[in-house]
Amino acid sequence: VLGKIRSAVAPKTREAFAGLSASWSIGHRPTKHLAPHGKTVDALQTAIRENRVVRMTYDSHNSGRVTSRKASPYHVRLHDNSLYLLAYCHRRKDVRLFAVDRVKALEVINERFNPPLFFSPDDYFKHTFGVYQGKKPGCRFRGRGWRLRVTEERRRFKAGRVARRLYGK
Repeated sequence: VLGKIRSAVAPKTREAFAGLSASWSIGHRPTKHLAPHGKTVDALQTAIRENRVVRMTYDSHNSGRVTSRKASPYHVRLHDNSLYLLAYCHRRKDVRLFAVDRVKALEVINERFNPPLFFSPDDYFKHTFGVYQGKKPGCRFRGRGWRLRVTEERRRFKAGRVARRLYGK
């Protein structure tokens, strides 16, 4: 990353960056290996482009069961290192989000659908917590000293807050 930045700036600024590579680094979380889902993503792209329904076998995280269902795919989104399918679920009769890595089998069928006229993935995700819908999850943390300070300093959510309480009260 620093190399890309260095090549895009003036020579004087480039000199200033010369010492940074030894004293700076960029850390990120390990990424999931998405290649095993390539065929699924290709099939979804075809279905979305051609407005065709898919039949899939899905390992539901909520129920813990593997189910077969039909869906009208609208959009695929990469969020937090995972791929998600935004689709109308014919079984639930509602727009749902499916984790692509939980799709065990997928077939594009000859049934066509008309996408909603005014549907916007951006509007859909505007009302979610990451990719989760509904009430924002709560979290309680019990710690003291440096653990509490780090928690306060590195809150992950804009609306999050850390309430200080003494033990025993």
